[in-house]
Amino acid sequence: MSTHEPTCYNSLLYWFPAVLGASVPHPRTKVVWVGQEHLCAVLDGSPLPESVCREIVTAVEDIGYPLFMRTDLHSAKHEFADTCYVADASVLLSHIGALIEADNMMCFLGDDSQALVFREFLRLEAPFTAFRDMPVARERRVFIKDGKAVCSHPYWPKGALYRRGKPSREDWRPWLHDLSVLRRGDGIRLRQYAEMVGRLLAGAWSMDFAWVPDKRDWYLIDMALAKHSWHPSCRRKKRLAQEVLL
Repeated sequence: MSTHEPTCYNSLLYWFPAVLGASVPHPRTKVVWVGQEHLCAVLDGSPLPESVCREIVTAVEDIGYPLFMRTDLHSAKHEFADTCYVADASVLLSHIGALIEADNMMCFLGDDSQALVFREFLRLEAPFTAFRDMPVARERRVFIKDGKAVCSHPYWPKGALYRRGKPSREDWRPWLHDLSVLRRGDGIRLRQYAEMVGRLLAGAWSMDFAWVPDKRDWYLIDMALAKHSWHPSCRRKKRLAQEVLL
């Protein structure tokens, strides 16, 4: 992990140490600190500093291809084939540029990314793709507050795929329904994992988990403050309305 300070709570630089401390399953991860100034300079055609490039090479060699790439704040997963999914070395540089460009377009959210993050590409249970070849998989979002699980929901709402997902198969609706159903034991395990991490972080959070078939386990893949996370209507939602971070 980088020793640099995160600029906001949503940054992976802030919450990922809690994931490590809780020993919850997660993708192998390497963080390369770049700095907002150098990330923005890429958009103007400037190369990344040589020291950063060397760190990227080391990180990529450690993780191996294919890999999943993001900044500490965003993955631009809706442009999956051109941004976060890196199949091999031949597309690494172009995907870094596309990721940084997409990340910069999200600056209206008010926070600046500082790092590139290289992660193990998990083989998920994904019967179809959408959003530029992104696997639509068995994923779950769990909301916690002050270390206690409040509620959980399927990650992918049907409406998102209707609007601009462009699913790869015409019969995607029954598959999405199947992916959205909790199986025996899933709810208990997800609650346990969420609360293990939640005990190390104050306030209200969303935690995104993905089922990894070959590991027979749920992996924690992303987090954010609950107030910044999509949350479908449910009777427990109001419990997250007042968020306090210590």
